[in-house]
Amino acid sequence: MCYCCRVYSIIDYINMNKQNKPLRTNSVRLGQLRSFLYSYETCSFSKAAKLMGVSQSAITKNIKSLEDHFNVKLFHRDTRNFELTKAANKLYPIVHALCFQSDALDECLNVIDCGDYGEVRIGFDRVFAPYGSQLLTNLFSQQFPEMKISIVDDHISFLHQKLLKGKMDFYIYYHGACNYVDEAEHLVVQPLLDLQPLAVVSPEAEFLKNEEALECYKWVCPKVEGYFSDHNFWEKYQEIKDKGNIMYEIDSNHTRIDLAVEGVAATILPSFTVKQQLASGKLIPLPIELDPIRLSVFYLKTNPIEKKYKLILDNFVKRFNDFYT
Repeated sequence: MCYCCRVYSIIDYINMNKQNKPLRTNSVRLGQLRSFLYSYETCSFSKAAKLMGVSQSAITKNIKSLEDHFNVKLFHRDTRNFELTKAANKLYPIVHALCFQSDALDECLNVIDCGDYGEVRIGFDRVFAPYGSQLLTNLFSQQFPEMKISIVDDHISFLHQKLLKGKMDFYIYYHGACNYVDEAEHLVVQPLLDLQPLAVVSPEAEFLKNEEALECYKWVCPKVEGYFSDHNFWEKYQEIKDKGNIMYEIDSNHTRIDLAVEGVAATILPSFTVKQQLASGKLIPLPIELDPIRLSVFYLKTNPIEKKYKLILDNFVKRFNDFYT
């Protein structure tokens, strides 16, 4: 829809009196009103033309059309002088208000076109939630200020039930979890991000000095669910667990990082979360090769990703790559 068409509803409204009889504003165009507005405010047709991005002759033509239509003189002008008439002074506040309202209407329609309004309800797994939530909060405040955001972090069974009940628009979780939810046939699972896991330990950890095998190290891990069974970390995790070498199971990345830095235990984290600790030498990588862990977007076939959701996710991935990779 073009700009002028969008403001016709305002012009049409003022075009009719209480008896629905046409007023003299019947054929006035927004461009003519803006020509008057900028000419009045700058006392110059040439300056008004620059503000509107048109030729001076176009401004002159619009002003002449208004004067002929209203049968009034709006400006006294010659080669040296530019004077406002009483009619122009009377007309200015009304035209100013109308142009302001047309801008507000156009902005509102653009918001509606882009879907940048309403509320978006998003779910995360508990491990990635702190990073995803921070990125989304910053993203919404800067790029989607008209939109509200609701973020929930929990186990996939809880998130999935909210999705099925229509209480969530989509959630972001490990890709393999799609095989462990109810009514999976109603789901669409779309890959979003690949996270590279890394095993790390403090160089000061006591168990390093004993030159023990990796599976004999003390470990702090997140609560690993069965949907990791197709990942090469699963077998290593089971070996460590069977030996009783998992000291703590903690989802919080920050807590696991602190315990690893203190030398209490080794841990496995997304590599981007320990960049500073690796650079400073507080942590060192362990020789365990781990495949990337895929995060995907889960949503219902009956509630496909809307235009605004795609825009949010695209910006989310871009920001993640800018900040963390």
